[in-house]
Amino acid sequence: GKGKGKGKGKGKGKGGKGGKQAAKQAGAAAGSAKPSKPATAYMQFCMERRPSLTAELRALHGPSFSQTQVMSRLGAEWKGLGEAEKARLARAAKAAKSAAAAAAGTLTKGKAGSPAKPAVKARTAFQLFANETKPRVERLCKAARAAAAASA
Repeated sequence: GKGKGKGKGKGKGKGGKGGKQAAKQAGAAAGSAKPSKPATAYMQFCMERRPSLTAELRALHGPSFSQTQVMSRLGAEWKGLGEAEKARLARAAKAAKSAAAAAAGTLTKGKAGSPAKPAVKARTAFQLFANETKPRVERLCKAARAAAAASA
C-alpha cells in the first residue's frame, strides 16, 4: 500500500519536534520548579569541548555538517581521553553535585558514615485532618465493637 503509517509527516521521525522532545522543551520553557541534575564528568567534557569541535566540523564538512557528527566525535574523544583529564572532570562534576545539593537544601547530614537522608516534606491538609480526627474515629469504632460484642 501507499504510505500507510510510514510517511514523513510533521512532527514524526528524527527531524521533527514531536513527542518527548517537544514536551521536554515546553517544560523547560515553562520554568519548571524541578532543578536540573548537575553535570557528570562526561557532560562536563562535552560542555567544554562541544563549541570548538562544532566549529571545526562545521568548517570541515560545510553544508553536510550535522550534530550527529559532533556527538560521535565527542564519544570517541571521551573514550581516548587520558585518566588524568578524566579525573579532573570527575572532580569538577563532584563539586558541581555537592554545590547543587547544598543549594537545593534537599539533603540533611546524618551521622558520620551514614548516607544523607531526604528532608521531611510538609504535611498535606488531608494528613493534618486525619491526624486530628483519628482519636475520635477510634473511640467510635471501639464503642461499636463493644456494642456488637454485647448483642452477640
